[in-house]
Amino acid sequence: MHDSRVLRNSSLFAKANSLILKDHVILGDQGYPCLNWLIPPFRDLPDLQPLQKRFNAYQRRGRIVVETAFGALKGRWRILLDTVTMKTETVPTMVHACCILHNFCFSQKDVNFPEEYAGDDETSDDQDSCRETSSGSERRDRLMLSIGRL
Repeated sequence: MHDSRVLRNSSLFAKANSLILKDHVILGDQGYPCLNWLIPPFRDLPDLQPLQKRFNAYQRRGRIVVETAFGALKGRWRILLDTVTMKTETVPTMVHACCILHNFCFSQKDVNFPEEYAGDDETSDDQDSCRETSSGSERRDRLMLSIGRL
């Protein structure tokens, strides 16, 4: 099951407009729809404009930072690699504990942990994912234009 379907079936998706701050967005890969709060890159088509390519480069860099952090967590805390077999209500506490322990290890200069497991399958196209919205596309266009001014 692709991450976009998992997201669509989550409480985050149902409550995103009220949970995500007005000036913030979540960066998604190409498998996600473009929504007001969820911004994927422009589809990599032959006629992609230079400013769209530049936006995609910045968007990708932002996602890589997050994917690297997840990879570091999964490399250190192997429980995050497999299907979770605990009660759903317990999962946020377990993930939070892993983050706290990871930050503690990092603060103690303990950087010895297995290789990172970062990376998403950016080429996945889940046809069952939700539809893009015009407000999402408009917001991505505004972000692209602001990057163009950098």
